[in-house]
Amino acid sequence: MKRLILILAAALLTAQAMAVPLNNKPPFVPLYSAYSSAVNDNFYTVDSQQLQQATTIHGYRNTGPVAYLEAKQQPNTRPFKRFYKGLPQRNHFYTADANEEALVLSMGWVYERVEGYIYTTRVPGSVPLYRVNRFNPQTSDLVHKYTRSYSEVNTLRGQGWGYDGIAGYVNAGPYPYVSNGWVAGLRCPSSVPGRCWDGAQPANHRDYYFPHRLVPSTPRPAGYTRQRISLTFTTPDFFGGTGHLIFGGHGTLNVGRPHVDNVCPNGVTAPNCSWHRALGVIIFGQTCARCGGTQVGQEAWWASGNHVVPPTQSFGDLRNNREYRMVMTVTDGGHLSYTIRDLGTNALMAVGNWHAAGFYPDYSPFPSDLTGYFFGHATDNQSDFTFYVTNAAVHWLP
Repeated sequence: MKRLILILAAALLTAQAMAVPLNNKPPFVPLYSAYSSAVNDNFYTVDSQQLQQATTIHGYRNTGPVAYLEAKQQPNTRPFKRFYKGLPQRNHFYTADANEEALVLSMGWVYERVEGYIYTTRVPGSVPLYRVNRFNPQTSDLVHKYTRSYSEVNTLRGQGWGYDGIAGYVNAGPYPYVSNGWVAGLRCPSSVPGRCWDGAQPANHRDYYFPHRLVPSTPRPAGYTRQRISLTFTTPDFFGGTGHLIFGGHGTLNVGRPHVDNVCPNGVTAPNCSWHRALGVIIFGQTCARCGGTQVGQEAWWASGNHVVPPTQSFGDLRNNREYRMVMTVTDGGHLSYTIRDLGTNALMAVGNWHAAGFYPDYSPFPSDLTGYFFGHATDNQSDFTFYVTNAAVHWLP
């Protein structure tokens, strides 16, 4: 057991100390819109140069971004494809539906390109993209319009437009936003699907790293000694990968930058690096054959190193595309307890109880004055993934 703990701790130190270049490209790209009254056509594109050509050469009027799409294909997304019908109609049409694609191709529309990737099911933080249409039987002109506003849909329907339904699910901005929650993950530039590194140098390059969630402190009533953190999480693709996620309570995270390249080596103190200080839970993406499922551990972060222990009870396998509820409590005395349940079956997937105050040699007793919490992931995962946290809440208990 001691050997396992040391191996796990060494792996975490190596991964967290690795400097990883970050290009900082937004994960979502704007779907620009433009309208031509001359040909009664709505034009949409993620290509700013094509938008400029439409407005400066073809007389379209720029009507602003209508939505934000994934720049690269992710789980539960499909290509949002553009089609064109020439004279006399001169109309554009967009869809992620294979049946609609086959239909418009059979009716003489021409495929032009993929305009980003649209979610086919709603994910946390996404909103519906509605589609309406208007057909002129005298000219056979068929115009389509896409909008995130259902009130606009109702207005257009009152003006004689037909309602086609939801074209897919999109984002309202270039970065993810989840009410009462947050998102973790990576977006990778590699030409190899799902990889952040394709052999080029520097290694482990990536387009975007979802920042850590850090709340430096939380208010607590006098005499309250237990911090309770509860949240729901789901992911389409984290489990099966090589990374790990951290949930720390009753502490702080002093890494400073989102790509975590300034963490001090063991025993080193410097102006530009510092250790985390907290107790919490660590979830690994890889399946552990010895554990009989996905590996979940308890972790103590302190000024001169980390300590990891496996859970005190066996547990089932955490899987992609399922919802889980985690409740974690950390006390002033340095005791951690947590449970993870499957919301679909209410099955207990992981449980742990650990009195960890003795693992804080630089802070004896446990640093009970720290009241913050954090959530994030390590830099060692080389695969695209998205991890959603919703319904997050922090309470103090007596």
